[in-house]
Amino acid sequence: MIKKGGNCIKNIKIKLIIIGTILFLVMSVSGILAASNQGTRAVKNPVNIKIEANNANKVVIPGEEVSYVPKVLNIGSSCYLRVKVSYIKDDINFLNYVTNFPDTFIKRGDYYYYTPVFNPNESITLFDSVKIPENANELASSNELVLTIIAEAIQEEGFEPDYSSADPWKGIVPEKNTGIIYYINDGTQKDTTKKNPKTGDTIDVYVITFVLSAIGLIVIMITYSNENKKQSY
Repeated sequence: MIKKGGNCIKNIKIKLIIIGTILFLVMSVSGILAASNQGTRAVKNPVNIKIEANNANKVVIPGEEVSYVPKVLNIGSSCYLRVKVSYIKDDINFLNYVTNFPDTFIKRGDYYYYTPVFNPNESITLFDSVKIPENANELASSNELVLTIIAEAIQEEGFEPDYSSADPWKGIVPEKNTGIIYYINDGTQKDTTKKNPKTGDTIDVYVITFVLSAIGLIVIMITYSNENKKQSY
């Protein structure tokens, strides 16, 4: 009777190992497929923008107007665009210090929304010069005159902005956000890109499940091995 009971326990453990192995393989394949599908979606309808600008003069003086031409380029698919620009301090209206800002943008909240569809390979010049305020030394907390430009994009397909609203994008998280801080006085720039917090969520879930399944399988195999050792004695 004892031998029969031992065989039953042994059979149960063998079944558990088989089930664990199947779950492990299923989660592995599911994780691979999830990663593959996410990559396919990204390739199918990529939204991608970038900002380029010429360098300013290395030496500037208060009251001077310098050539500065930031452009937003669409290097992906058709999308909608909005930009946020701040100059030296948030309470300074940058429009008072730049020339030829496009009238195709409308202001809603802190952002300027580009009302037409932003087509692939299209570029938009935001302005072509920046004036250094007369009281620049008083305004700047350091010796750097900072111009911050944030451009955000969201796919055109399946989305319709409401420009009559205070939030035309209805709270939707942009697919692409590229932030550049320009230091007017020395012509340098710093990338402050913000990544979409949604990116990678699906893959992360499968990775966690994959690891937990692997740990469970290892525990079952170790337990089974120890039980065999006991029976051999």
